[in-house]
Amino acid sequence: MLRDKSDTMNMAEITVFLKDSGFTNKHLTREELAALIRLINLKKVKRFDLTALTYQGFLEFVIQAAYFIYSRDPYYMNSHPLVELVRAFFNQMEKTARERGDSMLLFEDPDLTVMADPDLLKALNKKLLENPDYPVPEGFKKVKEKTLVSNYEVPKFIPIKESTKTALEVLDDIMFEKLQIHILEPIVKPKTVYKIRPIIRKEFSDKKTAIPRYLESLEGRAKPKELKDKIEAQGINKLKYFSQRKYNLTEGMKIEIVNQPIVKRAQIQE
Repeated sequence: MLRDKSDTMNMAEITVFLKDSGFTNKHLTREELAALIRLINLKKVKRFDLTALTYQGFLEFVIQAAYFIYSRDPYYMNSHPLVELVRAFFNQMEKTARERGDSMLLFEDPDLTVMADPDLLKALNKKLLENPDYPVPEGFKKVKEKTLVSNYEVPKFIPIKESTKTALEVLDDIMFEKLQIHILEPIVKPKTVYKIRPIIRKEFSDKKTAIPRYLESLEGRAKPKELKDKIEAQGINKLKYFSQRKYNLTEGMKIEIVNQPIVKRAQIQE
């Protein structure tokens, strides 16, 4: 029972999430939120706990909440593809986070939040975009990802002249540039893109580190408190030094370094 509670989000936590994301009672009332949670649990994830959501239920909640909020006043986006409503939901989250002064990495590219230099990853992906055959440096890999692209254009099944089609699409571009509105509905198409990502290695060993025989009698013996405190202080100081040390490297310098073998990169960077 305790584990179930730790693996779920209750209504209060979901309310905080919505508030932190820039949504108020005008977007979704408390009664509507409770109804959404009940329906998702009963119809989608088949759970009988009607007051909290599992991870899978929360993913479904984001989709349903996006449709619920953006399909009515004042947005009226119900004629748009569902992906556009979900995108509007995340755009609101990004706008709120930017106004708070939070980092935008999560919204610009979630993969850049891994343990790697974000500027370096951006530079490498820029190179890959310019040249699809760009050699992938050691320690990185090229992955294929699918993304959805929305184009505002006249559907092919509508029988109109090509000149009329072009005129409508140009007019739509002008309307969006001047007034930030579209007269055409978006057509969502899947697009395959390639990106460079770091290889994250996880190595675990069950073998215990060998201890010299002459130290076996010291194994497990408590160190004197003064010595222990001194060692811990030295370790903390080293961690602070390496974490706070920064290199003023240009994008070109980073690219040159990462194209070297891994064993030489630290020495070259120094």
